[in-house]
Amino acid sequence: MSEKIALMIKKQTRMLRDRAKERINKHTNWNLQKPVTSWIAEDRLHDEMGYEFTIIFRTCACSWARSDDAGCTMCGYFNDKGPDSILQSQILDQLQYAISKHLKKLDEIQKEGKKTTIKFFSSGSFLDNEEFRPETRIEIIKQVVNLPSIHNILAETRPEFVKEDSLKSLMAVCNEKPLELGIGMESSNDYVREILINKGFSSQNLKDSIKIAHKCGVLVKTYLLLKPPFLNEKTAIRDAVQSIKDAVTWGADSISLNPVNIQAFTLAELLFNHQKYRSPWIYSVISVFQKALTQEILDRVLILCSPSAAGKERGVHNCHDKACNSTWLKIMNEFISTQNMDIIDPKNLPYEECSCWGEYNLFLERSPI
Repeated sequence: MSEKIALMIKKQTRMLRDRAKERINKHTNWNLQKPVTSWIAEDRLHDEMGYEFTIIFRTCACSWARSDDAGCTMCGYFNDKGPDSILQSQILDQLQYAISKHLKKLDEIQKEGKKTTIKFFSSGSFLDNEEFRPETRIEIIKQVVNLPSIHNILAETRPEFVKEDSLKSLMAVCNEKPLELGIGMESSNDYVREILINKGFSSQNLKDSIKIAHKCGVLVKTYLLLKPPFLNEKTAIRDAVQSIKDAVTWGADSISLNPVNIQAFTLAELLFNHQKYRSPWIYSVISVFQKALTQEILDRVLILCSPSAAGKERGVHNCHDKACNSTWLKIMNEFISTQNMDIIDPKNLPYEECSCWGEYNLFLERSPI
């Protein structure tokens, strides 16, 4: 039965990915010297509040999304891919563009006495040699490691690309600054991850990658998904709670809870358009943290949540009242910035301020989606 469901999900995901490819192939005005985007914003670091300097490179995209397996059911980052023929020199041009754009701000941050994490994202994996050649990765690290205020480096990757030799070569040029890998664990439940999300790796693959990273002195950040397609709200909360507990046990140094947001050309969007899926409630995010965390865990593991499209219909939201969403997002953000369980203690929360709290509890009990 599981195999049949998996094949159906892969087939639908592949069809949507083919549509995305058709749209992408119509592009003729690529500027491959510029990244998809880059920004500097306040961010919670391991030991204090600081800043993130994020660069989203345009590359040939995720190997899993390019394959016949067609990628993950909620992920639309494939839409930002460049042509397969993109050059490594163009990726380095993208880096230089982002540095030039933000260098003044980095200087200002250094004068503030604040720290910055530089984050390397793409539509895939920093450690995938087809996206970033080994020499390109080393050159990228060399160019950023001594920038003003840069304190540590984060790069995203799938676990199958986490190899000891690759990590050692990067650590050799990090100038003793911490290196962290962001890995999309999504769920600790193999059925949820491999079948419903179509992620393409097992829990053991993830555990092995964490061990390799730690052996090389590299930190690991795990991304967990709240409410993947085909899970109702109540089951999704339960899955996320268990996944956080398992990620802590498996050795994650930081955990980012990512409520699903509806991205183009994904199975999540198809279900959303047919009224078969609703993005998670902000109440659910708070509930997951209340049930999964203790102050002792927070003292050891950094917990993060910075959802895209927050407060909007395609992102994590409560009702359509902007004030309600704003209130609860503020609570969530304060919890993340302080890492203090008192912030989300039920007795301190304004549950009765909006009538949607009652609606939410009914939704938990009866919703099939």
